[in-house]
Amino acid sequence: MTASAPAGSARALPILLAYVTAYVDVTCYLALFNTFTAFIAGSVILLGTELIHETDGGVAFNDSTVPIKLTVVLGYLAFTTLWVLLLRRLRNWRPLLVVLLGVEAVLLALFTAGGWQTAPLAGPQAFATLSLALLAVLTMSLQSAIQEMLLRGPMPTSVSAGNLTKLAGLALDAMRRRRAGQLPEGGTRSLVLPFFAALLAFVVGAISGAYGYAEFGFPAMIAPTLLLALAALLATGAATAAPAGAGQGRQT
Repeated sequence: MTASAPAGSARALPILLAYVTAYVDVTCYLALFNTFTAFIAGSVILLGTELIHETDGGVAFNDSTVPIKLTVVLGYLAFTTLWVLLLRRLRNWRPLLVVLLGVEAVLLALFTAGGWQTAPLAGPQAFATLSLALLAVLTMSLQSAIQEMLLRGPMPTSVSAGNLTKLAGLALDAMRRRRAGQLPEGGTRSLVLPFFAALLAFVVGAISGAYGYAEFGFPAMIAPTLLLALAALLATGAATAAPAGAGQGRQT
């Protein structure tokens, strides 16, 4: 038995979280010197391109962003491990999803307040910058653990090659089942549209985050913080309406 999201919130929560993921990651990229805190593969790639790059005089080395990139990658691994251990220990606790979404909202509020107070950041190696990066990683690694272990169903919370492949496969499988009479009228739409809605929310979140940070700076992070509070409220209603479910979510 796990404290999974019941069916009532299983569709709404991934859409909200997809928006939040993109919004936060774009903001962190812009604010923390081209550093992703949710799309960790992106930070690894940027580490390589920023460490070694071509100039008119040949190959140049720049290690100024190595500390923050390594902080993010190693911090994400460490924090994710801790969250997974915690979720496994508390998996039978019914309000677990509600509490963790609330904790995530508090962490993101702390990140917002910290960035607001310390902006403009002195550089990628500044203590304030590294501290904010760790706080963002702590927040987004929690969301990753929530998505992986508590939210059920195939809906993604990010745009990736794997998730686009899943969308294509889901659509083709739904059409095949529809032709075979194994899917009721409107079944194809009910399977594909929620998946597509989550991907669309991710794209809109990325655009919103870029605009919000360009216009308002760190205070723009109030928006995803409030959305996380809304997600906790949605999960609260679902938790009081249904018992804890079983099983784990699919990879996002």
